[in-house]
Formats: sequence, C-alpha cells, structure tokens
Amino acid sequence: MKYILTTVILFLTALSLQAQDRFSFSLEMAAGAGFARGPLVMVTPQLVTTYDLGRGFRAGAGVGMRLAAPCLQYIIKDEGVSRSFCREMDVPLFARIGYGKDRFFTNLDAGYAFSIISFYGADWIPGGKKDPCYNGLFFEPQAGWKIGRRSSLALGLLLQHSIVNDHLHTEYGDLGSSSYYTSVEVTTKKPFTPALTLHYGFEF
Repeated sequence: MKYILTTVILFLTALSLQAQDRFSFSLEMAAGAGFARGPLVMVTPQLVTTYDLGRGFRAGAGVGMRLAAPCLQYIIKDEGVSRSFCREMDVPLFARIGYGKDRFFTNLDAGYAFSIISFYGADWIPGGKKDPCYNGLFFEPQAGWKIGRRSSLALGLLLQHSIVNDHLHTEYGDLGSSSYYTSVEVTTKKPFTPALTLHYGFEF
C-alpha cells in the first residue's frame, strides 16, 4: 500500500513539474496608430501567460494598461474628412490562441477593454455627455517572428469596439449669397475601429 501511494505521489509530482514547463510568461509592449475612424496613437504594455498545447499550439490570457487617443469626432465635409481625438486610459483583458512553427508565429487576441478615465479637448461642449470611446470588445490578429531565444516582433490589426460621433456637414446654395446655409447632422456610431500595431515581446 505504501509502495502504491508513493508511486502515485511521485507520478503526480512529475506531472505537475511537466505542466509547469508548458507555461510561459511574456512582457509585451505594443504601439500603434489608427486609420479611418481609428485612434491617433496608442501604447499598451501588457503581461501575457500561455500554455503549450502541443504541435505548435498555445492558449492563454493577458492583461494590459492602454494609453490611447481614440477618434471622438469623425467630421465629413465637402472638402474632405477630419478627425478630433480624446485621451483615454483603459485596461484590456483578453484570451490568446496562438500557433508557431520554427521562428514564425501567429496569435489571435480577443477580449474586453474597460475604460478607466477619459480626457476631452477644450472644444467639447460643456455639460455634454462624455462616454468613453474605447470601452468594449476587441479582436487583434497578429503575425510575428522570434528574433532570439526570448525576444519577438509581431504586426497586428486591432479592431476595437468604439463610440464615434459622425458629423456630416452639408452646404446649400452658393457661398456668399442670401440662399447659402449649412446643416450639421450628428450620428453616434459604435463600429470596430482599426489600428495597425507593432508588438515587442520578451519571454521569461
């Protein structure tokens, strides 16, 4: 009986040590810029832990602290499009599924960003509703390359659920005439706004 119990304890200990070898931790720094209704800039330090599922597949989770300037107003006029931005701090929590072969790897992050604080420009109407822009679901596929035993670089496309106010400016009549006037139609939208990102990761 003692022999069986000792064998079981040794087996469970070996299994636990093997499982620990399958875990890895990485500190990542992501920086990016958006286009269309995406952010002006964004910087995100984040901590990620993953588990080796075998055959190149990994799964895990991460948390970060994102500083961003998301698009607050998307202004459409006859002469073109302009944007205004606010400044926000949020906490993204996400799950990660990845696959790697040799030095090449891909990741898919999916999660939710919780807005902590938002700063609006001086041109924002006093008393206006100040909902955070970056607050909701996000997805970020990535493709990267390991540049050493512990370091890696990856390119990603962040799709973040955001609140954007579309301002459509329309002109009527001839400029300078008595019949000339303009109208502004404001529509609040909640699209997945895009940003290109660059990730540097250090595994420890």
